[in-house]
Amino acid sequence: MPSDSLPKATFLPDLHRYIYPDLQLEVILDHFREDSREGLHAEMTVTTAAEPNPGLLYDDKINLSSARSKADASKAISARLDDSVDVQGIVVQVCSISKRKWREGAPTTILADATPRGAARYLLYPLIEQGAISLLYGDGGSAKSTLALAAAVSIATGRNLLGSGKLTQANVMYADWEDDAATHNERLQAICHAASIPVPRNLFYRRQEASLAQAISTLRQECAIHNIGLFICDSIGLAGGDEPEAAATKLALFGAARTLGVSFLGIDHVSKTDSRKPYGSVYTRNIARLLWAVDKAPKPNDNRLTIALRNEKSNASRLHRPLAFHLDYTQDPNDRLIDLSISSADYSAIPDFMGAQKLGDQLTSVFWAEKRPLTTEELRKALSAQGLDYSEDTIRKELDRHIRFASDGTTGGRGNKAHWTLVSHDPPPSEATDAPF
Repeated sequence: MPSDSLPKATFLPDLHRYIYPDLQLEVILDHFREDSREGLHAEMTVTTAAEPNPGLLYDDKINLSSARSKADASKAISARLDDSVDVQGIVVQVCSISKRKWREGAPTTILADATPRGAARYLLYPLIEQGAISLLYGDGGSAKSTLALAAAVSIATGRNLLGSGKLTQANVMYADWEDDAATHNERLQAICHAASIPVPRNLFYRRQEASLAQAISTLRQECAIHNIGLFICDSIGLAGGDEPEAAATKLALFGAARTLGVSFLGIDHVSKTDSRKPYGSVYTRNIARLLWAVDKAPKPNDNRLTIALRNEKSNASRLHRPLAFHLDYTQDPNDRLIDLSISSADYSAIPDFMGAQKLGDQLTSVFWAEKRPLTTEELRKALSAQGLDYSEDTIRKELDRHIRFASDGTTGGRGNKAHWTLVSHDPPPSEATDAPF
């Protein structure tokens, strides 16, 4: 068989299939991964229907950039095929085509012809952006998975359990690398029971072992079969399948996530050195479009956990105001969860959260709570009521320093007696019911 004979080829984002009809031979390359030092790797599966050895001929990793790796694969396949077949030519050919196809990416298009986004920028305002990668991250025990499950129930049922913002109803896939179906089912039943809503039948669950990048072909098929609108990844660290600090791990994970073609919500832990950042490579923060840090109140009681969400990044808008929720748990005598109710809380009224913020964020919270222009004296008194003591001069300097604040020129200019207002941090009111004052 001449090596320049072109096979029938099918290309999916992470699976390339080659069929040589005359040879009754099929070659599949999938689970691609490129390393800057060693080149492009994949898994190769070779099968044949021809005698004398029909069936599987080869199933192993191959380095598409290595002559030695291709030679080793050719030798292993040749041992089970007729000598007339140019196995080395086939291996070199499919590796060359796949390497070029993998690196060329999507075709060039005219930007003006691109399809605009739908009317709603958010799948669940303001926590999950439509068709993008959003992230919840926080320390252990901050109810990140519970919060994500509540978001899943909200989107699956069309009933917002996390506030009054608009949402788009859709089917949801919860991919779990950390826990099991029984644990999430108990939470699901308790959330729905507390909210007096039926348990949704369009919230799907998968217990995962292989990394997201390795399992992406199957996951993409499952998303298509079940018409998934939101994919939840719990958690980013384990779903990476390798060192979470490594840039290559995060690039592979988020690269795979993008091929799902749906809204993506990842759950992650915090950095060892900075609780305001997600754990591991800086690519986590750089690639995600929307980042929410989750904190828990340091003194929870037995049946209530209070959590706060701080918007640390938003590519589509200015930063959103902080959010807070009370999670109230009811358990039976065997400690099984019966009810899990979630209610909105006043972030600015919780001293533990206010004290952990920077002054600019504290001032923002006061403006949102008061919903009116304020003088530096009024701001100082409001912060003092929260146990936060600043001078008016310190407050004025902070107001001057940030573009998020503006003074009212009709009330005395930029002095201590000026009235200040908050420039909107949120998208237009069409997305939210709690628009800025």
